[in-house]
Amino acid sequence: MTIRSFDFISGPESDTIPDAGTVESSTAVTKGISYTVLDDDGYGTIIMTGAGTTVTLPTASANDNRRLIIVNDSSGSVTVDGEGAETINGALTYLLTYNGNSIQLLCNGTEWFISGIHKEELNISTKSSDYVILDNDGYDLIIFDDTSSNRTCTLPTAADNTGRVIKIKNISTDKGLINVDGEGAETIDGYTDIDLDCKFSYLKIVSNGTSWEILDYHFTDKQYTLTIVGGTSTVRAVGTPYRGIDGIWNLKYNFEVNVSSATRTDITLTISNTVFKAGPKQACSSSHNSGSKVGLHARTTPSSGAIDIAHQSVNTSGYRVSGDNELNIKPTYVE
Repeated sequence: MTIRSFDFISGPESDTIPDAGTVESSTAVTKGISYTVLDDDGYGTIIMTGAGTTVTLPTASANDNRRLIIVNDSSGSVTVDGEGAETINGALTYLLTYNGNSIQLLCNGTEWFISGIHKEELNISTKSSDYVILDNDGYDLIIFDDTSSNRTCTLPTAADNTGRVIKIKNISTDKGLINVDGEGAETIDGYTDIDLDCKFSYLKIVSNGTSWEILDYHFTDKQYTLTIVGGTSTVRAVGTPYRGIDGIWNLKYNFEVNVSSATRTDITLTISNTVFKAGPKQACSSSHNSGSKVGLHARTTPSSGAIDIAHQSVNTSGYRVSGDNELNIKPTYVE
C-alpha cells in the first residue's frame, strides 16, 4: 500500500520530546497478526493487515529518540498499545479505527508521543436497533435509520478511547428518539445521557480519557407552520422548536395576526399544541403595523400555549409577535 503524508500535530510542551528525525529507519514490515515491536528489529514502519490486531510498542527507556509509523491496512481496527503502563500522549492505547489510518510516534525515553496522524475517510455504520459502541469497532459515524421505537446508543469506556471522535445521527422519519448514554457513570459534558429526538439531529463527541466532551451538536432547525387561535385572521405563523443539551425544549416563533377591537384591551393568542414553561411569564416582543405603537407587554402564559398582548389600537391591526421561549414539553407537531 501507499503510505500517505501525515497531518503533523504539536505535542505537549516538553524539552524531552525528540526532534522528528533523530532516530528512524526506512525499513517497513507487514504483519497479519498482533506484533510486539522489538528494540533491535530495525523497523521504521509496521503495516498491519489483520483486523482486530494489536501493535505493542517497545520499552520507551530502550528506544529514546526512536520514530515509528504504524499503518492500518486491515478490514477493521488496529490497536497501538504502550508497553506495560507506558503511555501514548498520556493514554494507554491508541486506536487506528479503519483502513488507511496511520500514526507516527516519537519516543522521549519515558513515553511515546504522537507527531503525525493520517485518516482517509469516515467509517460509517447504520443501525436500526440498540447498539453498544465497541472499543475496536472502528466506527466514526453511527446512523440510526429506524426509530419507530426509542433506541439506546451506549458509548464505550472513555479511558480506552482517549482522543476518539464519534458522531451519532438520527435520520429516521419515525418519532422515536436515540438516547446516547455514557458507559456506567461516565458523562457527556456533565450529562449522564443526551436524547436525539428529531430527524437529522446529531451529536459529535470526543473522549478525554475520563469522560466524553461535546464537539458539535444539532437537534433540529425544521420550521413548522403554527396554528394561531385568536384575532380575526392569521397572516403568517412559523416556528422552529429545538431542544438544548440541557434537555429543555424551546420555541423560536414569529407570526402576524389581525386584531379588531372597539377599545384598548388585552388580547390572548394561542399557539396550538404548544405548552410554555410553568412558572413566571416569559417576555416576547410585539408590534403592529401602525409603526408608532407597540404593545405594553407581550408575555407567555405559563403551562399553556397562550401569549398575552396589551392591545393598543382600536382599529384592525397586523400584530407581529416574535420570541424564543422555554416550553414545558416537546411540541406534539415535532417529528
